[in-house]
Amino acid sequence: MKNVRNVFLVVGLLFAATMVMAAGKTKEKVEVLENKGTSRSLKDPAWLTAYISSGISAVEALDLYKGKYCFIIEHDDLNKDFAIAWVGGAEAPRAVAAKIATTVSSSMSNASGGGGSTGSAGEMSYGVKSAAEAIANASFNGLTKDADWWETRRNKKTKEVTTTATALFLIDKKQLDTQVAAQLQRLADQNTAMSAAEKAIYADMIAQVRGVGGFGSLSRDD
Repeated sequence: MKNVRNVFLVVGLLFAATMVMAAGKTKEKVEVLENKGTSRSLKDPAWLTAYISSGISAVEALDLYKGKYCFIIEHDDLNKDFAIAWVGGAEAPRAVAAKIATTVSSSMSNASGGGGSTGSAGEMSYGVKSAAEAIANASFNGLTKDADWWETRRNKKTKEVTTTATALFLIDKKQLDTQVAAQLQRLADQNTAMSAAEKAIYADMIAQVRGVGGFGSLSRDD
């Protein structure tokens, strides 16, 4: 039951992250009431502007973040203080781990042709879920919150006031590559019943993460 709950947790975090991202990019009739920089007449930070306009790759291309993997975590809430606290609390690193997990598991699933080209769908489905669960539950050394921002808006139609808090997390590329590869290698070593198809997919994924491109060579949805 614990494994099942963990899988549901991963799926829930990924769904929440996707919904928040979609909401942030949808043009709604809203009125911005205030943001973190209002009191000091500060503009939106460069990392947030880059993310909204061009995605996470644009953030990582900024000179300030060279050599780092960047992750954006967002949370909406009717309570401004709660939204801000959420992105600065324990849930945010878990949400980052969930993003890492979905990137790895999606790449493994794609590499296996959806689970059917190099082995049975059941075998690869289990292997992908195992990898996603292990990585989503991992604590990544070196992961730090670098910056945050918040914005409070009023929906002109419903009059509802909502605050979106956003945080930027960073981790050294080599550190993350090493830890993700170690997680996958541990799973491969511990699972003596792993099929030849699963072993091949794990071996290829480990080699890719340890390679020149590292985790950054995998296709990211954020």
